[in-house]
Formats: sequence, C-alpha cells, structure tokens
Amino acid sequence: MTTNEVTALLEASTTQKPPLCIGTIMLPLEHMDVFYKDVGSVSQQSENDLKLLAKACDPTTFGTEQRDIFDESYRKAGEMDIANFSVKFDLGEARLIERLRSKHIRVELYKLNVNGKNSFFKAHKDTRRNETIFGSLVVVYPTRHEGGALLLRHGGNEWTFDSTEAVRNYDGPAIAYIVFYSDVEHEVTIVQSGYRVTLTYNLYFKGDHRLPLYSPFSNLSHQTIKFSSLHSSRLSKVPLSSPKEVFRGSA
Repeated sequence: MTTNEVTALLEASTTQKPPLCIGTIMLPLEHMDVFYKDVGSVSQQSENDLKLLAKACDPTTFGTEQRDIFDESYRKAGEMDIANFSVKFDLGEARLIERLRSKHIRVELYKLNVNGKNSFFKAHKDTRRNETIFGSLVVVYPTRHEGGALLLRHGGNEWTFDSTEAVRNYDGPAIAYIVFYSDVEHEVTIVQSGYRVTLTYNLYFKGDHRLPLYSPFSNLSHQTIKFSSLHSSRLSKVPLSSPKEVFRGSA
C-alpha cells in the first residue's frame, strides 16, 4: 500500500469520526511496575527511582525520510528499547485490544520514553517504518509531573490530551491512554517538573487487510475501563521478587 493510498483511506475513515481516541484504565499498583536491565523495579511514586530510570535511557532520536536524527532543539527526551525493559501492564488483561474492533489488528510494544524537566517534542507526524503500520497507542503512567500534554492536529481540528488531568480525580491508581492514526500531527509540550513516563505501541494491520472505511477506534473514544476485581482495599504496592519478569506487554 502506497503512502497516498494510506492517506486517502485515513481521510475516508475519519470523515465522521475523529482520528484518535482517549481513555483511562484503573489498575492495581503492582500492574504499574517497570523493570529495566538488571536494576530492578521502578516505583511510579519514587522520584529517585524515576531519576535513575531517566538516566538509564538513551537520548531520543526522531525519524525523518527513513533516517533517525538526534537533535535536542527538536526533541528532548529519553528512550529505552524493548530489549532493555519489561512491564507488568498487559494490554489483553486491560481489555484494550478487544476494543480496537478488529481481529486483523496486531499491537506491538515499541519503546519506553521518559520525559524529564524541560523535555519536549515539536510538532511532527510519525515515520511509517513498515507498510502495515497505521497508528500508535500511547500509555501514560501516573507519575507526578506538570506539563507534557500531547497536542494533536488533523484536518483543521486540534485536540489536547493531558494525562495528568485525565486521572486526577480517581481515588485509586489509573493510567491514561491515547490511540491515533499515523497521519495525525502531534507534539509534546514542555515538561515543567517531574517525569512523564510512557509506553508506545505500534498498530499494524495483519496480512493484506486494508484500512476500513470507519474508525477502528470508535468504541474506545473517551472510555473509562475498570478492572472488575479491583477494590480500594486491595490497592497496595506489591514488589516483584525478580527483576527479570517475563515481558507480557505486547499482543
């Protein structure tokens, strides 16, 4: 499928539906553990742990014309490839996959990003590294931070995704997520304090399936998902015994 074909299908699929969706998921704290290298787990509430995680990340590049460029005047952040970390968060258990409406969609964990103070990413569109990629899923952990909102633009419309605001009024821990098409322009505003930690997943169509003439995200838009077995009395931090937890983040 050519770039022009993808663009045409995306435009057709978003005539009546926005090319993105947002939502929140309430999770037990133990589902928010992040393991990296051989250091151990990261507590989402520990400033020192987050600082160490940020230090372990590589400087983030960005793709342009099929090349990876490092330029801190355009993007300043840290990233970690999937070979160097694992997470307890599971897309299947969180029921996000089934809400994408199609069995022909494959979701693959791409990387972890850490945006510390003064980090940002200027307006851009994602580089399509594969002909079957059609969008991204970004999961934002509830770490303490200010700034770092995601601004999105498409077809003359603009949206703001502020993950901190999305989970602010929850009694228990929750993550925020956003799904959007590859042709949506987006930027991350400057992080004023704290650390913004995200997981990015690539969305693929399996085989020769093409983009449907509807938004596969429509069932996800502005949804709040709660674990059926989650109760306030059970919201306690349970450290894992081994930093080499089996990675279950992709589906």
